[in-house]
Amino acid sequence: FTFHQKPLSIMALILSLVVSTRLISSINAYADLILANQPNQYKNSTIRCNGNGDCKIICSENNSCYKSLIICPRLFQCDIECNAPNSCQLADITCPYGDTCSLTCSNSNSCRQTTINAQYSTQFNLNNCNDGDLTCNGMTIYFPPHIGDKPRATINGGNHLTSLHDEPL
Repeated sequence: FTFHQKPLSIMALILSLVVSTRLISSINAYADLILANQPNQYKNSTIRCNGNGDCKIICSENNSCYKSLIICPRLFQCDIECNAPNSCQLADITCPYGDTCSLTCSNSNSCRQTTINAQYSTQFNLNNCNDGDLTCNGMTIYFPPHIGDKPRATINGGNHLTSLHDEPL
């Protein structure tokens, strides 16, 4: 009878570890989290995900990713948040090859004149361009091509997605 108890306790331990690992990975889904939480932190610099898993980049201070080159990992999801004034203005973003890419722009000038290279991504989502002044003005976006009649890009700009000051949208 004790022979059966040991394997059961080992199985219980293995099950516990599997459940714990899944719980931890669902809480922290990103293998790479890059926080640009200082003004000018990555201004005129390169921000590169490590390429070992999904990546999230948060530019949360004034000019924190201004005019930066942001390079997402190949074959992994990449989510970019530009939450402060001018945080990603004039940035050049290379979305992942073979996975999804999302960009959230939620403050004045946060994504103004930003270039997005998403033509090789499986899906591209642009969110919140209605928060602040000139948030997404002058952007250049290379979208992933349709598959049949199904688009692979979404722009969630609310009712305020518009161009100002004769700049292209």
